[in-house]
Amino acid sequence: MKLGWEMPRLSRWFIKIGMLYLVAGLAMGSALAMQPVMGWSTSLHLLRPVCLHFLFIGWVTQLIMGVGYWMFPKRSKENPRGSERMGWAVLILLNAGLVLRAVGEPAVVLYPDAKLGWTLATAATLLLLAGWGFVLNTWGRIRSDNMPKLSVWLVRAALIHMAAGFLFGSQVLHHKGIPIYAWTWKLLDPHIELMIFGWTMQFVLGMGYWILPRFSGEHRHGATRVGWCGFALFNAGVTLGALGGGSMPMMSFSRAECCC
Repeated sequence: MKLGWEMPRLSRWFIKIGMLYLVAGLAMGSALAMQPVMGWSTSLHLLRPVCLHFLFIGWVTQLIMGVGYWMFPKRSKENPRGSERMGWAVLILLNAGLVLRAVGEPAVVLYPDAKLGWTLATAATLLLLAGWGFVLNTWGRIRSDNMPKLSVWLVRAALIHMAAGFLFGSQVLHHKGIPIYAWTWKLLDPHIELMIFGWTMQFVLGMGYWILPRFSGEHRHGATRVGWCGFALFNAGVTLGALGGGSMPMMSFSRAECCC
C-alpha cells in the first residue's frame, strides 16, 4: 500500500539530479579557489558562471522544484499534482539547458571562430521554457484552503519573480551567444535580484511560515500583521531594486565575466 506522503518518482529525479549538480558545482568552486595557489591555467575562470548556475539553478532551484512537486497541496483527487507530463518536460528542459550552457559557455570563448553562439541561444530557450513550465504547473496548487493566506501570497509572488528572473536571464544568455540589443546586458543585475531575493528567499519565507512548528494559542503562525508588513516591504524592495538595475553590485558581473 502506498502512503500519502510517498515521494513521487519525478521528485526523486529532480532531487537526485540536483545533488549531482551540487557535487559538480562544489568541485568547480574548489578548483577556482585553488587555481591561483596551484598555478593552474587561468582558463579555469571560464567555469565561473557554469559553477554559479550549477549551484543556484541545478541544485537549489531544482531541489525546490522536486520538493514542491511532492509537498505542495494537492490540486484535486483526480489530478493531485498538476500535469505529470509537464513536470517531466520541465525536468528534461531544465537539465538539457544547463548541460548545453555548461558546454557552450566556455566553448564560445575558447573557440570564437567556431560560431557556437547557437548553443547559448538554445540553452536560453530551454531554460526559459522550463522555468515558465514549472510556474504554470505549480500555480494552481498554491491555495488558501490548504495553506495560510500569507504563505499563498509569498509563494505566488516568488513564482512571479522566478518567471521574470528566468526571462531576464534567458535574454542575457541568448545575447552572449547571439547578440540581441546592446541594452540586454542591463537585465543582468535585475535577473540576479529577482532570482536570489524575489524567488529563492521569498519562497523560503512562504514555506517557513506554512510548515515551521506553530505557536500555541490564537496566533499559531506568529504575528500575522507583522508578516503582511514584511511581505509588502520585501516585495517593494525587490521590485525597486530590480527596476533600479539591482541592489547587489558586489554580485554583478562585468561583460567579460558574463562571456566566460
